[in-house]
Amino acid sequence: MEAEANIQTVCERHAQAGMRMYINIKTVPKTHPLAALKVSASRRYMSPLKKLALAYEGSGTERMETIEAYAVPPWYNRVPLVCEADREAAKIAAKNVNDIVIATSASDRGGLVGMGGIVAQRSPGQTDRIVARYSATLGSRDDQNPYTAELEAIAMALRCMPDGLQCRELTVLSSSQSSLKAIARPQQQSGQTSIRQIYEHIERLRKG
Repeated sequence: MEAEANIQTVCERHAQAGMRMYINIKTVPKTHPLAALKVSASRRYMSPLKKLALAYEGSGTERMETIEAYAVPPWYNRVPLVCEADREAAKIAAKNVNDIVIATSASDRGGLVGMGGIVAQRSPGQTDRIVARYSATLGSRDDQNPYTAELEAIAMALRCMPDGLQCRELTVLSSSQSSLKAIARPQQQSGQTSIRQIYEHIERLRKG
């Protein structure tokens, strides 16, 4: 009956629930009481939690991202977002921005995820002056994805921005709506480290 209904078996559901529990324990914030939980070397009495730990030992859980309760404190001012669903409208909006413009992009090719961007100085009626170009391969598709790569591309550009731009207008252009929405409304999602860095450097640039 389970096979006909395309439902996982009881054993598979229990195994999946156990894996989910172990991952949650391993990725809780460092301030959580369970973060300091250790598995003893003794195997005389095998508790269910110890069996889970031994079953998934060496499975690469240390590479997992820890999702904090929030990426940015609630009292921080959020970054304003302009999100155009229509491609032509987005192109027109991108052409109308001036001063410092950062265009970022991320891709997934051949199992590798990379990102890059261009920083340009734009003045009305003049040709854009390219100030900098950058690109990097972040890692395999198992560890990264275009969403997190786009966030890192934006964070890298802001990290390299010098102080003294508090009177300038800076615009980031990106085709990744999910990344832009995550920056504008940061919640409990992946990419918190990059989102946190983006807000830190925006605050630094505002203060000059």
